[in-house]
Amino acid sequence: MPSHPYYPYARGIYDRMVAEIKHKTEDFNIIGTYVERFDGYPKASGQAKFPSDVQLPGMLYGKFLKCPYAHAKIVSLDTSKAEALPGVKAVLTYKDEDVFGPFPMAVKDIKIIDGLALLPEEANWQGETIGAAVCAESEEICDEALKLLEVEWEELPFVLTIEDCDPANIWHQTEFSRCLIVSDYPDYQEDESYDIEKGFQDADVQVEGRVKWDYIPHAASEPNAAVAQWDSDMLTLWIHTQRPQVRPSTIAKCLGIPSSHVNLNMLYQGGMFGQNHIYNSESMRLDLTTIVL
Repeated sequence: MPSHPYYPYARGIYDRMVAEIKHKTEDFNIIGTYVERFDGYPKASGQAKFPSDVQLPGMLYGKFLKCPYAHAKIVSLDTSKAEALPGVKAVLTYKDEDVFGPFPMAVKDIKIIDGLALLPEEANWQGETIGAAVCAESEEICDEALKLLEVEWEELPFVLTIEDCDPANIWHQTEFSRCLIVSDYPDYQEDESYDIEKGFQDADVQVEGRVKWDYIPHAASEPNAAVAQWDSDMLTLWIHTQRPQVRPSTIAKCLGIPSSHVNLNMLYQGGMFGQNHIYNSESMRLDLTTIVL
């Protein structure tokens, strides 16, 4: 029980609000009544199906090469040993430029300058998808094929803190450096007439300090997964996304097919917290590479 001196007062207000709401909704069929969660039992019993649970007859599996460094570029990539492994059906690399069209962002306020590479040859963080994807008869064979890829890496500089940044020699270590953010708010304007240094000099008081805010990751419990099935020129998808109204049309644009030829099956989603919004190229890489493989 809270011990704050204002608690009894706040509790009294809350009780009166509940009583008033109950009185006003006592004749309602839904509002003010107990509604059982339709997803409660499937999730609690383990019967809920997620994209990673989808199993199709004769299904093939795909996995990506991951960068082992914080910032690195592929100098050379030899896939011959991976392709020769029994059970491997295909190996896709960053050299296959004709496989994908430009990676569009289905957002009104963002315009793509040169598109985003779905299998980039340069990675911006350790563990990022880079360079190659393998397709095989099982996940285990995919793992073995990835080990057989012969990669020559060029390690590039990286920074961990703002203090380590050199303003005179800064680089854009992020995929969004290729995007131009354009606001369409009617009242939006840029004003560069203010002299910031003069403002500090004319201030009566200057306060300096250091504020640290730890990085908050999107700790979703479900790993990204995508399943694709072609039937003639129709594509059916089971994917991990929180924008089902946008993702099919974005995928169709990348593949150069009508959006009406893409069917999306939305299963249970294991949490996203924004990470599988339109800005997440990792999930788009997964979806599109799965489709092509």
